[in-house]
Amino acid sequence: MLTAKSLVWVLVFVLATLAMLVFVPRRDILKLLPFGTVGGFILAVLIQIAAVWYLRIWKFNFTEIAAWRGIPIFLAAAWMPLTILFGYWLLQIRSATGRFLYIAGFALATAALELGFVLTGYRTYLSFWNIFYTAGLAVLIHYVLGWYLLATRDTGEHKVIPIKE
Repeated sequence: MLTAKSLVWVLVFVLATLAMLVFVPRRDILKLLPFGTVGGFILAVLIQIAAVWYLRIWKFNFTEIAAWRGIPIFLAAAWMPLTILFGYWLLQIRSATGRFLYIAGFALATAALELGFVLTGYRTYLSFWNIFYTAGLAVLIHYVLGWYLLATRDTGEHKVIPIKE
């Protein structure tokens, strides 16, 4: 039976996309789109497949709209604009300490969002999984994403090496 509660996944996607459009300039969205697609959407899908189908450590409730075998597609898609936001703001921070604190804070904010899903009954933890594991996974993922983005960013400094003849 289709319930209004199943629209929450669409709402999360729309809000994440609106936040990205408001806070990230269009040219930077385009630059960060591959990062958001792979580090956000594709990674979210892989994690959900592992957690829901194989490990059975959580399940989603209210998946009547756009779900793939129990995984809400709009929730997985919401990680793309959120990852673009994460990357854009990370690249604005110049100090190592600031980056460290930002990554930890962003990861814990995403864990808080996940906890909200659990407390409101949209997601249920199964077996041994709990919010502390969710927070640890979020921190690990965001530090890896942050490391990758910072290691591969275009600094804008292109050195010209003279060719000796």
